[in-house]
Amino acid sequence: MRKKMGTSFIIYVILLLSFIGLYLVNSCSSIKWDLITSNSMEPTLMTNSLVCTDYTVPYEDIEIGDIIRYTEKSITDREIMHRVYQKTELPNGEIIIITKGDNLAVPDRWTVTEDTYIGKVVDVNNDVVPILDFLYSGNAQQVNTISLILIVVGFLLVLFGLIYGVVSIICAVLNKKRR
Repeated sequence: MRKKMGTSFIIYVILLLSFIGLYLVNSCSSIKWDLITSNSMEPTLMTNSLVCTDYTVPYEDIEIGDIIRYTEKSITDREIMHRVYQKTELPNGEIIIITKGDNLAVPDRWTVTEDTYIGKVVDVNNDVVPILDFLYSGNAQQVNTISLILIVVGFLLVLFGLIYGVVSIICAVLNKKRR
């Protein structure tokens, strides 16, 4: 009985440390996973796929053909991930980027500047996960929030399991001393 409780305790500690690690990677990293919520980049980025965006890649290092994440400010402040179609340096030295979705016939009508640039897409997981469509309801910004909530709930479950395991061990030791 005691060996079984000791094993459970070790498993709970490992799970707790795993959730802490996941939380730290998700919140402290300059690389984040985001959800694709439209078909404008298909077949390169499938709807409901996850992409890894590196927020530390400098704007100046972006090249034609790269997929970038940026804020489109002309209509709304929505975030978009499209391929760099054209890169131009203006006479004043400012660099502007024109993007285009792979699944779209024409380039975007807005331009990307250093102020609206967010990061470069560096990895793609095109395994479509249908449940993500339900969970995230078409809002890519909810990915990190929902992931954080899931991590916190998992953390709390592991923490409660850990507390239960410690209390069980203490009770078993106390009961053994009474006998």
